[in-house]
Amino acid sequence: MTPDLCRRACRGSRYFSVQNGNQCFCGESYGAFGKAYIDGCRTPCSGDEKLFCGGGNRNLVFERSTRA
Repeated sequence: MTPDLCRRACRGSRYFSVQNGNQCFCGESYGAFGKAYIDGCRTPCSGDEKLFCGGGNRNLVFERSTRA
C-alpha cells in the first residue's frame, strides 16, 4: 500500500487515508475520533518504505483536489 495506490482505489471519494502501513480507507468525512499527533503516523508503507502510511489506529488522511 502507498498513498497513491489508496488514492486510486478511492476514486470518487472526497477523502482517503492509509493506516498501519498496509490499510486504505475511503470516505466523505473524517474526524469522528479527533485529531492525533503526527508522530503516531510514522509507520512505513508496505509498498514503499520511504513513505509513511499512518500507524496503529492512526489514519494519515488526504483530501482529493478532484474526485477523478
